[in-house]
Amino acid sequence: MNDDDAIQVKRSGKWVDATLVEQQATGRVIVRVDGKRRGFDSCDVREVRAARVPTVRAIEPEEVRSLLVEGEAVAADWRARMRAPIVETPKARPTRSDSYLAFVREHPCCCCGQTAATEAHHIVNGGMGKKASDRLTAPLTAEHHAFWHAHGYLPGRDRIESLGCMWEACGRMQDEWDNRLEEGRK
Repeated sequence: MNDDDAIQVKRSGKWVDATLVEQQATGRVIVRVDGKRRGFDSCDVREVRAARVPTVRAIEPEEVRSLLVEGEAVAADWRARMRAPIVETPKARPTRSDSYLAFVREHPCCCCGQTAATEAHHIVNGGMGKKASDRLTAPLTAEHHAFWHAHGYLPGRDRIESLGCMWEACGRMQDEWDNRLEEGRK
């Protein structure tokens, strides 16, 4: 069997090695499996390709010496890295701050400017089952908040304009919050 004929077919939910015998115009593929000819739909057949090994170029001894002289600092850095222990860094957790959310709720709605009863809307979520950072919030009224969750945009704007409006408000909130913290430290 040469490499061109090496395929696998799906039998009982498992991929099994086979040999290609014939490909029909109807999309059926005739293969030899376990010494018997069998027909399969083309969706149940996949080609097996051998892994390609990259070619390696021989390096002349003079070239090795020049690389060692030029790369002595690099080699020392790599030797230091090889001895360094592997430390796993913890995953970044979303920022949680009730005081920041209360601060955002004090501001007018970024859509209409109404100051009464705004809510802190998380602009991005962390994905399925993951929480978003409280720093990525914008103030919205309860009506606009519900409208966003129902439609994916704010009234009178398309999605891009809506997101731009909220990101702009989010940036202003963060700048103002950071300035307030800096003033408190002085």
